[in-house]
Amino acid sequence: MKGLLAVLLASISLTAWADSWAMPNKAGGEIVITTRECPKQKGLLRAYNYKQGGAIQEGCWTVFDEMVQVIWSDGTRYAYPLDSFYKKSTEKKGTNL
Repeated sequence: MKGLLAVLLASISLTAWADSWAMPNKAGGEIVITTRECPKQKGLLRAYNYKQGGAIQEGCWTVFDEMVQVIWSDGTRYAYPLDSFYKKSTEKKGTNL
């Protein structure tokens, strides 16, 4: 778990790459955290979740006390165990959709 935390924190400082990690959610989709800056909260990173069928919710996240803490766009706050996330992708910034 501390290894993942070190990777997450180290990748935050990289400007050439945008990485993402994910964990399954109860809606048949995933919670995804990225190293992209969150447009709504300075100092936090972008998160989103989606459910089966494609509905997406945006959020902002950080690591606090070895928990991934997310503030979702509807104002709710959740904490998820850091070790529940797996590496989803590594991509260069600007190569998104």
